[in-house]
Amino acid sequence: MGNSYNDIISRLEKFSVAYHKNIIFRGLISFISILVILFIVICFIEYFSFLNPIYRKILFWTYLLFISSLFIKLVFIPILNFIKKINSNEEKKRVAKLIGQHFPEIEDKLNNILELKNMDSQSKNLIEASIEKKYLGIKKFSFQNAIDWKKTIKYLKISSLPLLLLLIIFFSGNTRVISQASNRIINYNTTFTPPPPFTFEILNKKLEVLEKTDFELSVKLSGNKKPDKLFININNDITQMEIKGDDLYSYLFKNVTNNILFELFFDETRSKTLELVLLPAPTLNEMKIIVRAPKHTGLKKQEFKNSGVIKAPEGSLIRWELKNDDTDSVLFNINNFNFILKPNENGYCFLEKKINKSTIYSISSSNKFSSFKDTLQYNIDIIKDGFPLISVEEFSDSINLDNKLISGVIQDDYGFSKLFFTANINNPELDTIIRERIKINTNSKNQTFFKILNIKDYPLEAGGEMEYFFTIYDNDKINNYKKTRSKNFIFNKPSKKEVIENLDNENIKIEEELEAQLNAMKDLKKEIEEIEKNLIEKKDLEWKEKEKVKNLLKKYQKLEETLNEVNKKINNNQKERNQIQKISEQLLQKQQKLEELFKKIMPEEMKKLFKELANSIENFDKKELQEKIEKLKISNDDIEKEIDRNLELLKQFEFDQKLEETIDDLKKLKEKEEKLSNLSTKKENELNKLEEKQKSNLEDFEKLKEKLKNLNKLKNELPKSNPLNTEKIEEEIQNSMENSLKQLEKNKRKQASKSQQLSTKKLSELEEKLNEQKQKESMEQQTENIETLRQILENLIYFSVEEENLMLTMGSLDSDDPRYIQFMYKQGELRNDASIIEDSLFALSKRIPEISPTINREINVIQEKTNEAIDHFRERETFKGTSKQQYIMTAANNLAVLLGDILEQIQKELSSDMPSSQECQKPGKGKPKPGDLKRMQQELKDEMEKMKNGEKNSPSQESISKELVEMLAKQEKIRMALQEIEGDLDNKNELKSLKEAIENMEKNEQDIVNRNITIETLQRQREIENKLLELEGALREQGKKEEREGFESEDYLNIEDEIKLKYELIKSNQKELLKTSPPSLTNYFQEKVDNYFNKLIKEDL
Repeated sequence: MGNSYNDIISRLEKFSVAYHKNIIFRGLISFISILVILFIVICFIEYFSFLNPIYRKILFWTYLLFISSLFIKLVFIPILNFIKKINSNEEKKRVAKLIGQHFPEIEDKLNNILELKNMDSQSKNLIEASIEKKYLGIKKFSFQNAIDWKKTIKYLKISSLPLLLLLIIFFSGNTRVISQASNRIINYNTTFTPPPPFTFEILNKKLEVLEKTDFELSVKLSGNKKPDKLFININNDITQMEIKGDDLYSYLFKNVTNNILFELFFDETRSKTLELVLLPAPTLNEMKIIVRAPKHTGLKKQEFKNSGVIKAPEGSLIRWELKNDDTDSVLFNINNFNFILKPNENGYCFLEKKINKSTIYSISSSNKFSSFKDTLQYNIDIIKDGFPLISVEEFSDSINLDNKLISGVIQDDYGFSKLFFTANINNPELDTIIRERIKINTNSKNQTFFKILNIKDYPLEAGGEMEYFFTIYDNDKINNYKKTRSKNFIFNKPSKKEVIENLDNENIKIEEELEAQLNAMKDLKKEIEEIEKNLIEKKDLEWKEKEKVKNLLKKYQKLEETLNEVNKKINNNQKERNQIQKISEQLLQKQQKLEELFKKIMPEEMKKLFKELANSIENFDKKELQEKIEKLKISNDDIEKEIDRNLELLKQFEFDQKLEETIDDLKKLKEKEEKLSNLSTKKENELNKLEEKQKSNLEDFEKLKEKLKNLNKLKNELPKSNPLNTEKIEEEIQNSMENSLKQLEKNKRKQASKSQQLSTKKLSELEEKLNEQKQKESMEQQTENIETLRQILENLIYFSVEEENLMLTMGSLDSDDPRYIQFMYKQGELRNDASIIEDSLFALSKRIPEISPTINREINVIQEKTNEAIDHFRERETFKGTSKQQYIMTAANNLAVLLGDILEQIQKELSSDMPSSQECQKPGKGKPKPGDLKRMQQELKDEMEKMKNGEKNSPSQESISKELVEMLAKQEKIRMALQEIEGDLDNKNELKSLKEAIENMEKNEQDIVNRNITIETLQRQREIENKLLELEGALREQGKKEEREGFESEDYLNIEDEIKLKYELIKSNQKELLKTSPPSLTNYFQEKVDNYFNKLIKEDL
C-alpha cells in the first residue's frame, strides 16, 4: 500500500511542478509581448508627436510602473506560489482537482486516496486496501496529459507577433524611430528640438584636393521634406548647386589654389561649416625639347618650348628637359617603356632618345599626395624618310627609232646618293648586263635628268631584247640607302630577216611616194600653165590669181618637205641595212651618189625663186611675175625629171642590193651544206640532228628561191633587163637536198653525203652564175653607157661649133639681110638638136648616177637661152640674140667638159678588175678640194694674163673663141664646185667669203663671154685665189666631210632636239637654284613649296 500511495504522491508532485512551470512560462510570454507592444507604441507616440519633457516623464514612469505591475502579476506571483505550495496538502488537493477536471473518472478516486491517507490508523489495513484498489484504477492514467501545453503554445504564437513587428522595424531601416524615441523618453528631462525636414550627407570620403585641380563636391539629401534645390555659400558667394539626380547635388571647385570654407543651405536649414583642404600637387612647369635630325637630312637643330607635340625626321635624337615643382619623381612612358626620372635639387630631369617611328609618349609626376595621377600625353609625328620617287618618259626619234631621249624626274625628302642606268641585254647566244652611273645633283631634292640613248652603242644583236631601267638611291644611310626602280623599257631588235622585210616594205612605200610626187608634179605643171595663161589674158593681176600663186607656192613647200622626209627615210633605211648586211664598195659608192642626188632634187635656185615669186605677188609686178612663173615651169620640169630619174636609180640600186644579199645567202648556205656533208659520214653524229640540219638547209633554200623569184620581178621592172634564168639549177638543188634528207632518214650516210656534196656544187654553180651575170650585165651596161655618152659628147661638140658659127654669122649680118630669117630658122634647128641631146642625156642619167642634177639643168639653160635668142631674132634684136647665143655656147662647153670627166671616170671603172673599189673615190670623198680648185683658178688666171698681154702670136678668130670657151667652161666648173662645198661650211664669215668668191667668178664669166678681160678681171682672179686659200684652211680645221657626216648621221638628235635639250637643262638648273636657297619655312609650307616644284617639273615632261 505504501508504494502505491507514494507513487501517486510522486506523480502529483511532478504534475504540480510541470503545471507551475507552464503557468510561469505562459505569464513570461504574456509579459514580454505586452512589454514589446507597449514599448513600440510609446516610441511611435514620441517619435511622431515629439512630446515635451513633462509628458515624456509621465509616459516614462507610467510605462515603467505598468510593466513592473504586470511583471509581478504574471511572473513574480506564480513563482512565489510555486515555491510556497509545491509540497503542501492543499497543493496536492488542488493538483488532484486539476487532474480530475481533465480525467473525471479518476477525480473521486484521487480525492478518496488523499482523504483515506489522512484517516485514523485503526482502519489502516482497510485504508491501504482501499488505496491499493483505487490505485489500480488510476495507475494507467498519465497525469502530465492534464497540462494544457497547446494553450501555452498558442500564447507563444501570439506573443511572437510583437517580436516580429520589432524585427520588421529594425530590418526596414527605421531603427531611428525606436532609437531616437527611446533616447528622448529615457532622457525625459533634456529638451529636444524637432529635427529638420531633411539632412545633408557628404558623399566624398575626404574634403581634400590637389593644388590647381578641380574638386567635385557630391551631396545627398535625406528626409521627409527634401527641397528641389540646394545652395552653397563660399565666402558669401552663394551659388546654386547642380542637380545630378534624385536627391543628389554637386558643385565643382575649379583650379583650387587654397583652402576653402563653405556651407550648404536651403531656407533656414543649414549645414555646419565645412572646409576643403588644399594639398600640394606635383607640377610640370617647363618642358624643352631639342631635336637633332640625322646628318643626311641637312636640317639644323630644332628647339620646342612648352610644346610636347612635335614633328621630327626619322632617326632624330630627341632630348627632353623637364622643370618640376613639388615633385618626387617623374614617370616618362614612351614605346611602352617606363622611365622613372628623379628631379635634381633645381627640379630638373632629363631624357634623351633616338626615335625611328611615330609614337605617343606620356609624362606624369608624383609626390606623397599624388601618385602619377595626372598624365600629359603627346604625339611624336615621325616624318619617315620615304623611298625616292622616279618618273621616266621616253621619246623616240621618228626617223631613227634607235635614237632615244629619256627624260626623268627624281624626288626625295632630303637628297640622293646615286642614279644608275641598267640595261639587261638578252642576245640569242650571250646575255650582258650594263650598268652606268648618271650624274646628278645629290643635294637637290627635286630635279630632272636626261639621257641620250643610242641603241647602237650597246651590244644588242639582231633578234635580241634590251630591257633597261633607272635606279635611284637616296642618301638615307640609316636605312641602308633606300632605292626605287623606274618602270621598265623594252627594246626588241628585229632579226635580220625581220629588218630586211621591214626595209623592203619601207622601200616599196618610198617608191610609191615618189610615184605619187611625180603625179603631183604633173598636176602642178597644169596649174602653172593655167596661171601663165591667165596672166597673159588679163591685164591686171586679180586677187584670185594671187591666191592661186600663193597656193601653188604652198604646194611646192609641201613637196619640198615630202622630198626631204623621203630622203631621210632612204638614208636611214640604207644605214640600217648596212648594219646587218655587208655590201660591196661599188654599192656603197652608188648609195653615196644616190643620197647626193636626192639632196639636190630641189636646188637652192628654186627655193630662191619661191621667195622672188612671193615678193612679185606682194609688189603687184605682173611682168616680173610672168618671168618667174616661166622659170618655175622650167624648174618644175627639172624636178619632175629628177624625181623620175632618182626613182629609176633607186629601183636599180634596190635590185643590186638584193642581188648581193642573195649571193651572200647562197654562199652561207653552200658552206652549211658542205659542213653537213662532212658530218654525215661520221657515225658519232646522231641521225636526228643531221636530219634537222638538213631540213633547216632545205628551208633556207626555199627562202632563197623566194628571193630569186622576187629578184626576177624587180629585174623585169628595170629597162633593158634580162631574166636570171636560174629555175633549172634551182630545181636540181631542190632535188639534191630532198634526196639527202631521204637518205638520212634511211640511215644511208654515204649516199646522203654524196647528195649533199652535189647540192654544194650546184649552190656554187648558182652563185657563180649570178656573179657572172651581174658582172656581165654591169660590163655591158657600162659599155653601152660609154658609147651613149661619147655620142652625146660628139653631138654636143657639134652643137657647140654650129652655135658658135651661127653666133659669128648672126653677129655680122644686118637685120635687113634676106638671110636673117634663114639663119634664125637655123637656130630653131639647133634647138631641136639640143632637145635630142636633152632626151638622150636624161635617159642616160637614169643609169649613171654620176650625172648630177646640175648637168641636167645645164641642158635646160641651153633650151631656155635658145628660146630667148629666137625671140630676140624675131624682133631683129641681133645684139641681144647673139648675147644669148654666147650663153648657149658657154653652157654647151660646160656640159662637154663635165661629161668628158664623167666619161673618163667610167672608162677607168670599166678597165678595172674590181669596178669602183680601187679606182673610184670612196663614198663621201668625191667633192673637189679647195687646194685643187685654187690650182685650177691659178692656171685660169695665167691663161687670162697671157691673153691680156698678147703673148699668143696672131691667133685666129676661131682660135680665140675656142680659148675663151675653154676658159669660160673652167671658170664655171670651179664655181659649180664651190657651190657644192658651200653646204659644208657652218661659219657665217666663211660662208660670206665663199659667196663673194662665187660672185667674182660670175663677173669674170660675164667678162669672158663679152671678150672683155681687163685689169679688173685679173684683180678679181687674185681675190678669188685668196678666198680659196682661206677656204682651204677653214675646211681643214673643220675636219672636212667626216665631221659634217658625224653631225648629220651620227648625232643622236637633230639640231632642234639638241636646242630643246639645252633649254630644258638650263630651265631645270634655274629651278634647282631657286629650290636650293628657299626661305625659312615651317614644315607645312615647305611641303606646299615642294609640291609646287614637283608639279612644275612634271609639266616640263
